[in-house]
This record gives sequence, structure tokens and C-alpha cells, in this order.
Amino acid sequence: MKRISQFLLLLGVVLMTTGCLPHERVWWSPDGSRAAVLLEDGLHVLKPGDTPGTPLVAGGSQTAELPGGVSWLPDGSGFVVVRSRTFPTWDLARVHIPAKEVEEVERLSLGVPGMVEALMASGVAAKTSQELLQGSPLSKRGPQIAAFLCTYERKKQLIDAMLKRSPAGQELIKQLDEEKTEHVVHEICVVDLKTVKPGGAEPRVLLRSLRDLTSPKVSSRHATVAFLRLMDEDEWASLEVCPLKGGEATVLAQQVGVSYDWSPNGRSLVYTGAFSGTGSVMRRIHRVTALDEQGDLATEEVRQNSDNLALAVMPNPYRVQSLPDGRVLFSALPLTLPMAGTEPEVESRLYIISEDGKTLTPVPTAPGGLPGDLGYFVVSPDGKRVAVAEGGSDAVAVVDLGSGKTTIVSPAHPEWRCRTLPSWKSSTELTFAALDGTPAVPRWMIWSEESGTRSLSASWPAQKTENWLEQKDNKSQPATETKTP
Repeated sequence: MKRISQFLLLLGVVLMTTGCLPHERVWWSPDGSRAAVLLEDGLHVLKPGDTPGTPLVAGGSQTAELPGGVSWLPDGSGFVVVRSRTFPTWDLARVHIPAKEVEEVERLSLGVPGMVEALMASGVAAKTSQELLQGSPLSKRGPQIAAFLCTYERKKQLIDAMLKRSPAGQELIKQLDEEKTEHVVHEICVVDLKTVKPGGAEPRVLLRSLRDLTSPKVSSRHATVAFLRLMDEDEWASLEVCPLKGGEATVLAQQVGVSYDWSPNGRSLVYTGAFSGTGSVMRRIHRVTALDEQGDLATEEVRQNSDNLALAVMPNPYRVQSLPDGRVLFSALPLTLPMAGTEPEVESRLYIISEDGKTLTPVPTAPGGLPGDLGYFVVSPDGKRVAVAEGGSDAVAVVDLGSGKTTIVSPAHPEWRCRTLPSWKSSTELTFAALDGTPAVPRWMIWSEESGTRSLSASWPAQKTENWLEQKDNKSQPATETKTP
């Protein structure tokens, strides 16, 4: 799990896009010659057969999280990456964030003493600091937590005097004193591989925010990057775009799920939104035009007229992907409502929306042929196949979208879970995490129908990929403690 500010761990906040679920660790370049690979010490750019050295974008003490969220530029000359930096004080952090957010934090900080006073009055029965903070405005990330830390730095005596009135407050003081509390600033950067080298030039920063920035995706035809900005409650995000040359970001949609994709024309995006309430599994799939034919920002009138492509009950994380021919792939439960309580459980299925949005077709897979969890899939570059990973096991399958034929490329092991999304190197080669070797340890594997399966990381130290899978019976420990063979 990515390292976050100790104070956020104290509040028990779970990041919307990370945690103990399968997520991206590998991003292949457009030509498949090299990959950006997220390891425990940072982001590496590797060719098949390479051994990791110094990371290109480092993690560790200078960042709040390991770099993640990568999208290659169409010509393969570099990529856009999300990273986070930490600062020990508000005065150091404030010069690295937009003026609007600085003003927001300073304004919110004025109300923090009154908020703490109200918190102590309403949480008089709380037995722990977590109970004390649960549900309060101080448990929110971004500007809210920055405002609290800013006030605590400036008025520590006053805040401590309030918190000392209860055991839970005293516990919070102790944790604040002992833990390394830091201001987290999130950045979207452009990495030019001609100039950015390990230990050398820094990536170019496009934008910064106190709110989490995630899932950058560069348009295949225009110099624009889309991304998600996680909002205060972590239950939804805003979908935004920004020119790669820099400038202001533009909000396209709010209350968006964690998955979205550019359409093949590089001008519009598909995403999911809740049908009712931010936590609803009933989702609408939308398509919004972000750019005009020249690649400039579309008019506000065009951006506000999104197409409703489908309504479905979708498994979390509501994944949706565009196919190269303009169709849209998603997974959903084939339910007919209302349903009697005695009706049998139904399996998730893959569905394809036609390019014009008028037709919905199920992928003709055999009953029981797919993994039970279809929230994690990745389409091949040619759009003919999709790789499916299962959050509840370590099984990986490849499905032919035309015939529905399903091939299990990595079988399930009873004690293991997948924590890494597969990634297509090309339309015929798939990379993924699986157990390999004697004794078996998690490794980075590559599969093709013609050549079968082999390891890309057999010579690496075991700890490089040990958290790519997780043992079910020991969630708090690394996936394996086996030493390098």
C-alpha cells in the first residue's frame, strides 16, 4: 500500500484508488519496447531483461507516496506521471500550491479552534482518538486537514488545552507529537526521457493540488491530459483536462467513478457516474466531448451536453474502457428488477456498447467461464481481447471479445490474492503478476498464446515484486518473506 501522511493513517482514511485492491504497476510504451514499472523504491523505466537500478522518479522520504498513475505520450518520448511531495510545515507547503487553495486553507484555519471546541463537546464519550475524529470535518483530507495542521502549528498551546479535556483528546495530542505529520502536495508532471534521468533533471510540473490527483490519461491525438481530482469525502472525483503545455485545468464532470477512458478520436471521454447517491452501484455510463477538432478546449455548451450510453448495476470499481473502433466495454450484473429475495445470485458479465450508443451486446462467454470479479480488466491494444484479474484470488484470464473464448493464463491459488492489474505489452503479449519458481514467489510474468508464460523478473531480488500478490491469511505482512533464490 502506498505510504501516506501518518496523520491520515491516524484518521483511518482509505484512498479511493489505492489500498488492498488490484491496481496499476506497469505501463508499457506505445511500441511495447519498454515499460514504466512501479516498484517499492519508485518508478523505473525498463526494457525486458533489464534489472532495476536507480528509479527515474524516486519514492521514499522526499515524497508522500511512491510515484503512480502513468500515461505515455503518443510518440513514446516520455510520459505523464502523478507524484506527491511532503512538507513539514504549512509555510513551506503554501508556496507550492495554487493561490486559490492557499486562500481556502487560510480561511478554513480561522474556524479550526471553534471546530475543535465543538468536537470535544460532541465527542465527550469517545474512548479513542479515532472515535473522537470519526465523522468530523477534521477527518477530511485536502484543504481541511491542511487547515487543521496549519492551525496546530500556529496555535499549538490553544488546541492542546482543548484536547486535554478528555482521554481521547490526550491520545490525539500524543499521536500528533510522536507521528511525523506533513502537508501533502500532489503533482501531475511531464517526464521527458531525453532530459529526465535518475538523479538528474526534475520532471516538468503541470499542476499541483492539496487534493489527490490520480489516473492521468493523455489524449492519443492531442496535447491534452485528463485526470481525476479526488474530492473531500473520497467517494467521488471530478474529471478534468489540462493542456500538456500547462495552464488551467477544466472540470468536465463531477461525482465520477474511479475509471474513465479517452475515446479513439482523442477528443471525448467515457466515464461512469452514480445514478443515485455517490456510493450507488447503479451507474450511468456517459460520454463527454472535451476538445474540438483542432484539439482546443470545446465550448462550455458542448462540454455540458454529455451522452448517456447505458445504465447498469456495475461491480466496484466501475471499470469502463474504450475499444479502438469506438465501442465501449464495461462489466455489469445482468439483473431484472424488481427481483424476489429468493432469486439465485447472478454472475457479472462483460458488455459492449456500440459506437453510436444505441446497442448493448453481451460478450458471449460461457456460464461460469469468467472469474467471479469483473471489476478489474484491461483491453488489448487492438481491442480484440481483454485480460481479467480477480481481486479475491490471483487468477488471470484472457477473453476473446468476439467469440467469448476464455483462457486461464494464470490459475488461482487458494491462499493468494492479486494486487496488480495486468498490462498488455502488445496486442498478443500480456504481462501480469503470478507465483513462479521454487519456492514459489510473486514475479512479473509475460504470456502469449504462441510462446506460453515466462518470468521477466526471475533475476530480481524477491522484495521488488513481493507485494504484487498478497497472502490471504496474513494481510498485514508482505506477500512473501522468501529470500531471493
